[in-house]
Amino acid sequence: KSRLTRLFIYTILTITAIACVYPILWVIMASFNPGTSLFSATLIPDRLTTAHYFNLFVEREFGLWYRNTLNIAFWTMILAVALVIPTAYALSQFRFKGRRLSLMSMLVLQMFPSFMSMIAIYLLLLQLRLLDTHIGLILVYAGGAIPFGSWLVKGYFDGIPRSLAEAAKIDGASNATVFTKIMLPLSSPIITFVALSNFIAP
Repeated sequence: KSRLTRLFIYTILTITAIACVYPILWVIMASFNPGTSLFSATLIPDRLTTAHYFNLFVEREFGLWYRNTLNIAFWTMILAVALVIPTAYALSQFRFKGRRLSLMSMLVLQMFPSFMSMIAIYLLLLQLRLLDTHIGLILVYAGGAIPFGSWLVKGYFDGIPRSLAEAAKIDGASNATVFTKIMLPLSSPIITFVALSNFIAP
């Protein structure tokens, strides 16, 4: 019974892997196919060509576009993490006036589609003279990550026992020390998730 179960699981996993990899392989092989169509009678074209790659990298500025995308994605990731993590820590560990209002405001903001803020963002960037700049786009992406990311990371911080921070404070640790020496190392999985999700978002 155990062997049959294992065989069944491996079969399902193999079929799933093939179903996921095959379309990617098809697109890669189609890129070497002469002509402009992705459709081909066979997986491997009868005649391979690199003309499409030559057209992409030499005749067009794809390399520049790719570098710009990586640049924006990288700095969006850095800024989003730098904004989300301290915000979530403050909302999770401290009790202050306006905390509940801040949490509810961020929750309500997530209920509206992002395109509703396009005019306001455009006017704001226009006033700051950041239209058509990488910095403006990075600020928009990173700022948009704050509501959802803060709620997500706050929930993770809430799951870390408060006794750890209290014990550290008894030993003389400051809030900054608790944050950097205890909370950040323990929250590395959620920080990684926030970083990756904001890297692929642009």
